[in-house]
Amino acid sequence: MLTTYRKEAVLRMADVRIPKYPMRRLPFSDKYVEEGIPLPQDEIDADVELQTAVEVWMRTVDELYSRHVGNSAACPPDLHGAH
Repeated sequence: MLTTYRKEAVLRMADVRIPKYPMRRLPFSDKYVEEGIPLPQDEIDADVELQTAVEVWMRTVDELYSRHVGNSAACPPDLHGAH
C-alpha cells in the first residue's frame, strides 16, 4: 500500500491539483523546550489546528488518489496501433 506522500507524488505526476500541505499558523519556538517553560495555550492550539489540518489534507489526497485510480481503470489507455 502506498503512503499518502507517495500517492501525492503519483497525483502530481498525473497533473492532478493537490492542496498545499498545511503550515503551522505560529512558527514553533524552541525556547519553551530549551528553557523548560510551559507552552502557552496559543502554541498548544496551533499544534492541534495543524494536526487537524494535516489529517484533512491526508484524507483529501487519499480520496483524490482513489478517484484517479478509479478513473484510470475505467478509461484504459488507447491500445490501437500499439503493435
